[in-house]
Parts: sequence; C-alpha cells; structure tokens
Amino acid sequence: MKKVYLLFTALFFSAATFSQLSKEELNDLVENGSRAKLVENHSLLTFSGFHHQANKVADRLIELDSENANFNYRKGFSLMNSSKDFRKSIPYLEKAVQKINKNYDIASSRETAAPVEAHFNLGVAYHLAVRLDEAIEQYEIFLEITKKKNEFRGEAKLRIQQCLVAKELLKENKFNFEIENIGKTINTAAPEYAPIVSLDGAALYFASRRLRADSSNLDILEPGTALYPEDVYVSYLDFDGEFLPPSIMEFSKADRNEAPTAVSIDERLFYVFKDHTGNGDIYHTNFQGSKFRELEWFDTPGVNTDFWEPHITVTQDGSEKYFVSDRPGGYGGRDIYKIVKQKDGTWSEPINLGPSINTEYDEDSPFIAVDNKTLYFSSNGPKSMGGFDVFMAKRSNTGEWGEPINLGAPLNSTGDDIYYTTTADGFTGYFSSFRPGGFGNIDIYRIKNTSLGIKNLAAIKGEIETIDDLDIPEDVAFTIRCLDCDEHFEIRIFPRLSDKTYYANLMPCHKYEMIFHHNDGKDEFYRDEFQTECTEEYSEVLRRKLMDTEKVLIITPKEEKEMEPSFVSLKFKHLFAYNSNKVDPEHGALKEFLSEVLAQIERGRENVELTVSSSASKVPTRSFKSNESLAQSRADKMEKLLNDYFANRGITNVKIKIEDVKVDGPEFVRGERDNLDKYAPFQFVSIFSNALNIVESKEDTKVIRSKDTELKGQISPEAKRTGEIIERGNVLESEFRYHVITGVFNRSDFANGLVESMRAKGYANAKILGKKNNKIYVTAASFNDLNEAREMLQKAQNEIINTAWIFDSKE
Repeated sequence: MKKVYLLFTALFFSAATFSQLSKEELNDLVENGSRAKLVENHSLLTFSGFHHQANKVADRLIELDSENANFNYRKGFSLMNSSKDFRKSIPYLEKAVQKINKNYDIASSRETAAPVEAHFNLGVAYHLAVRLDEAIEQYEIFLEITKKKNEFRGEAKLRIQQCLVAKELLKENKFNFEIENIGKTINTAAPEYAPIVSLDGAALYFASRRLRADSSNLDILEPGTALYPEDVYVSYLDFDGEFLPPSIMEFSKADRNEAPTAVSIDERLFYVFKDHTGNGDIYHTNFQGSKFRELEWFDTPGVNTDFWEPHITVTQDGSEKYFVSDRPGGYGGRDIYKIVKQKDGTWSEPINLGPSINTEYDEDSPFIAVDNKTLYFSSNGPKSMGGFDVFMAKRSNTGEWGEPINLGAPLNSTGDDIYYTTTADGFTGYFSSFRPGGFGNIDIYRIKNTSLGIKNLAAIKGEIETIDDLDIPEDVAFTIRCLDCDEHFEIRIFPRLSDKTYYANLMPCHKYEMIFHHNDGKDEFYRDEFQTECTEEYSEVLRRKLMDTEKVLIITPKEEKEMEPSFVSLKFKHLFAYNSNKVDPEHGALKEFLSEVLAQIERGRENVELTVSSSASKVPTRSFKSNESLAQSRADKMEKLLNDYFANRGITNVKIKIEDVKVDGPEFVRGERDNLDKYAPFQFVSIFSNALNIVESKEDTKVIRSKDTELKGQISPEAKRTGEIIERGNVLESEFRYHVITGVFNRSDFANGLVESMRAKGYANAKILGKKNNKIYVTAASFNDLNEAREMLQKAQNEIINTAWIFDSKE
C-alpha cells in the first residue's frame, strides 16, 4: 500500500539503531517520562516506523498540553500512519495549522508550533474525506509557504490535480456500478485485501491480518501497526450463493507475510507475494497429494530481482505473465512488466508495458481478463482521484495498449482502491478499499456493472457431484476438443477439488467434445458433445455430471434417474355409515395405506405430505350440530390420528394438512332412511399422498399415481353402507403439470445462469422450478397438456441439451 509521509523534512539524529520499545518500557515512558523524553521518543519511534507506539506517546503529550500545535501535529500524524481511519486525525491537524513555524525545531520540547508539513497532511486528510476544496486550499497554502526544495512539493501539486479529477468523476456513475461491502463473513476489524475471485465466482482468495483461529500468531505483531502478519484465506460460495466462513490456506505461516496474487483456472497452481527478505518476491505452489505444497521461490528468469516485486498475474491460456517491479530502468516508482512464453517453452525477457500504462508514479495489481485483451490495474498518478485508482486498458489487434480509462466512482474513491479482479463475464468484480461504514480497516468490496462485459467469448461451466459425496480423484481431468474449428484447439482442465466445479474459455459458435479421463489421460471414461452460442455477447454452457468415484465413471442422466427411488401416489378413502365418525389405523385399508407410507420413508423418501379431505351427505343428523360440523369433525379426527400415528413412531418428515371439507350429494328426501346407499358415497374421509415421477421420454412415458374413482352406484351389497378402498392407477391428465427440465444443479448460481441463458435464447418461461432431493431443477416451460410438453421437450433437446426430460407434478 502507499508509503507513509515523513513527519519532518530533516533529521538531527540517526534512528537507524533504534528499536521498538517493549510493552513495559512504553508504559513506563507514558506514565513517568518527562516532556523532553516524550518528544524525543515520539520522534525516534516515528522515524523508525513504529507509529502504533508513537501514537500512544502522542496521547500523553496531548494530555500534557491539548492546545499545543506541535503536540497536535504529532498526534494527527501518528493517527494517519497507525490507523486507516483518516477522519480521526482531522481535529488534531486542524489545531496544528493554527500555529506554524517555518523554522520548526524538532528537537526542542519547548516547540509549540507545527511544521509547514501540517498543511500538507491536513490536505491529505481532507482529500481522503472528500472535502476537496478544503484539501486544495491546504495544498496551496503548503506550496506558498514551503521552500522550493521541500520534497513534498511535487506530491502536493499531484494531489491538487487528483482533487480536480475527483471533482469531475464524482459527478456521475458512468459504468452503472453497484457496490457493496461483502460483509462480516469475510471482512473483520483487521485488514482484508488482495481478493482473487475464481472465474466462475465460486471461490474467493484473499489476504487477512486477523488473529488466527488457533491464536498461533497472537504474539507476532508488526511493529509499526501492531497488526498480525498477512495470511492467505479462501472462502467458497454455498449452494445458495453466499460465502462460507473462510479457512486459512495450509501454506501460510504464522510468522511471515503472504498475500495471494494469482491462481490458475483449475486453482491448482497458486502465486503468492511473500515478504521474506524485506524487498518481497513472488512465490508459487502446486496442489499435490491432497494439499498445496510449501511455497517455492518463483525462478522464471527476469521476474524476481533484488528489488520489490509485489504482484503477478497470468493470462488464462498461460501464455503471458504480468508482474510489478520497482527495478531501475522503468518510468518511475512501480511499473508493470510482462514476460511471454516462446514456442520452445522458454520465457522472454521482461517487457515494460510502456508509457501508455506506466507513469512516473506507482502502478500495481494488474489483472488480465479472460479475453487476454482487457487489463485492469491500479495507479496513483495524475489521473487518479487520490491514492490508487482502478483503471482499464484495452489491447488492440496489433498488441498495443490503448489509453487507460479511470473507472470512476463509486468503484474508485479518494483513497486507495486496488487489487481489482473479475469473474469471467466481467460483470462482477472484487477489490480492496478503506471506506467509512466498513468493518474498521481495509475491506473487500464487490461491484457489479452492466457495461464491462466480455465480448466474443464463450465458456463451459459445470459441477461434478459424486456418489456419497466422495472426493474427486486428483488425476481425473477432461480434455475439451473443438470439432469444427479451422485450427486445432484442445485444452486439458482439472476440476476444482474443493467444490468439484470446472470452467474453461472457448470460442463462440463452435461444436466441442468433452472427454473425461484419468491416469494422466491414458484411461478415458466418458464423452459428451455440446455447442457454444453464436453471439457476440459472453455466453456459458452449463453442465452437471454425476460421478462414481470408486469405479471412475460418469453416470448418465438416464442411469441417474433410475438410481433415484420412485414413489407412487397413494390414496385412501373410508366410507362412513350414517353418523359414523371412526377409523382404525391398525386394521383394514387405512393400515395398508399407512404401511405403504412407512415403506416409502424407509426407502429414502425425505418428505411426505398427506392431504386430508372429508365430506358429509345432506342426510339430517341428530348426533352433530350440522352436517358441516360432521364433515369438519371427520377431517379433524383424521388429522389428529395421523399426527399421533407418526409422532409415536418418531417420524418428523410427514406433513398433514386439511384441504377440502364439504357437504355434498343429493338433497335428502323424507321416507328414504332405508335407502341410504343413495347418500353413502358422500359420507367419507380421504387421504392423498402425492408423488413426483420422472418421465423418460415421449416414447416410454409412464405415470404412476392415484385415481379417485366415482363411487356412486358402485357400492357392493356386501359393503352396505360403509367400505374402504385403496386405489392406484391413471387419472385425468388435467390434474397434473408437466415441466420440461433442462438442468439439475446443486448450486443456485449455476441454475440462475442457465435460466438467463435460456431466456436470452427466447425461452421466456424458463425458470427455477424448485428443489427436489436437495437439487435445484430448471425448466424451459411448464404445461397442463402432455403433448405440448413433448413438443417443447423435442425443441429443448435440440437447442439446449440433448438430455432434457419431463417432470410432472400434481396440481
């Protein structure tokens, strides 16, 4: 991040051998130190970079003389360098500038004025607080009263220019950005920064200076800030699209600084900045043997030097690597360089990206988008709003970088906005910034837009589910081969082991073959074909595969459906005698009905819904207040009976609901009490258990469900006035809804992506149907008529996915 500003312009003593005070020494100094001793030690601590301790000494100086301009300047400066919350420094610096001494005496404890740099630092604080006119005023005062040789004159002039840029860029949100802090699951009161989002958006890697869960870094604090060393963390999206609590990556060590810089598509090759020597270099690690190996120094010639190399990023095809260095020979400060892979596998000499990208100031955190033509980076030069801003540059077909564009507010602020990375489509990005309203320090923010999407690029994005949730073998991969390209195109992809997802960039409007294999590609076990869309907009092909890891094979959709238990619908109906209101779960048809429900639960049915209906005839009753009361009593008693039945067996996944209570049948005619069979069909209670069935195809459609047979006139003489029936069989199609299923996913973002893709193709009724067996079902459309569903099925199999199928549900 940005280097701190010096407290004064000259030293009268050397602080080279001064070390941080122990906790006891600091407490003794604050409690018992003389005014002269406090001033001396504050200066020593400041010049040595121990700003956290200097701030505590400054607190004591303010206690001794709260109106002293010198002490207020020291306090304001210490706050600016020990805390990210610049607002805290403003009241102290405002007091400091009330009394300025151009011949400020740093050594004297009797000095009551502040140095001229107080105006500069107050300008910085105002600048960060977006009080731009006041910031410009302070910078101009500083330039007016300071000597021409003052080293901060150039910085003040730069910052005036940045304030003018900020005033313009804050007027509009030209890229339609929507920004949000990603919340307390990721961000803490400690700094979180350097986010790297996976191309599918499902994984987020970042640096954090929090206390570890095991407290192994409790006593390891950075002297100047009292912060813990940097560690690398990772968080994954859950199935509902929310980030899970992050976990520390195993190569992070408690006593050293590591920060992520880049990761490969399959996330098995990781690049890390590690500050081991004081200058900082790039390291890397590979995933092997179920874990990442120890970090190794990145030995590609030309990247790491004796100077500072804080960042590297790699194009998705691995042909170019962009890195940052402050080595001599650049344009000033940190510059962005690249190395290019040669035909023989070696790498070119470092190439400076030139004056269109680099300035005399600092450029940092490059990120190259999946099109290999869009470069995001941060710069603190004259086109920034203040500190680092995120810029975007486009590369022409001839390889030249165009003029960088400041992405403006609200992405950029007047502070440091840095480490911008995006998902594959370019519409979602993550970056680091300190902003009021955050969690106390640098936080990670997410930003969405509608105008920075990647063009002329397709991708395949998918997930692999394994039987019994077993891990994917490390050697399982797949090769994607273009079947109709003019030039040979073939890439090998490893699925991400952490969440079993995969991603690959492809070309639009081509046919591809996906070949799954293991044992270093020697053993093939599945093939699939798909077509990318013919559009200039970024598009995705979304897939889900079910894998048997023990046998190392992909289970086809047909085989998977056969593996899922199928549960028929059940219907129970009890016919009552006149005024009767009793049923017995231990005898007859009700016993058989409930036994079948229990059998389905034992076979793995997760949720059962039993719908109770009841009826009374219009025959007068003396035992009940009314026929309506009789009908309701029958439904209530059945509901209670069922609840008690399952509760006594410890079964909690059966839901009982009353759906229909009525009085029905012909009007009662006096003198027909001996002809009650006429009214018997309308004296009943019934229970319906719905079931969902997968329809394989239009050729072999088989529907198993319940039929409510018309009972009137079908009561046998033996049944007389009462009877019980369990029925199975076909029923009117109008009672069912038919859904053309085009995808089944574990992840909500995959399901939403398929819905958006289908709607873009003209499937206006595409939607997420819901969940079944904890999987999210996506439908192209739904119909009441099976033949209409079959027509849509054929269309979907031709245009979306050849394994589309029909799913039916009871209305």
